Amino acid sequence: MRVRGRRLSWRDISNAPHFVGSLHSHREELDRFPIHVMSLLDPADPGGKPLVPDLFDPVMTGFSTNAFGFRGFELLNGHDGPAIIQEWYCSQA
Repeated sequence: MRVRGRRLSWRDISNAPHFVGSLHSHREELDRFPIHVMSLLDPADPGGKPLVPDLFDPVMTGFSTNAFGFRGFELLNGHDGPAIIQEWYCSQA
């Protein structure tokens, strides 16, 4: 729902690419500190290839019958780059 941290309009969000995958939550150590991470993985890939960059320190922003939202941080250029805010809107396929 954001590009490089900037919020998109709902029209742009509706017209943006959509991804269908398996949502996974796990913990990682980032600079020796534990942090929660959300990943959207390709269910057709046996190795679990991520479809979009991971969402670090996700917080649920909304929940309804068929959809929910998360907000967190996306790391640019791997773990060495800056972090930008990112949001995911997830709905039932």
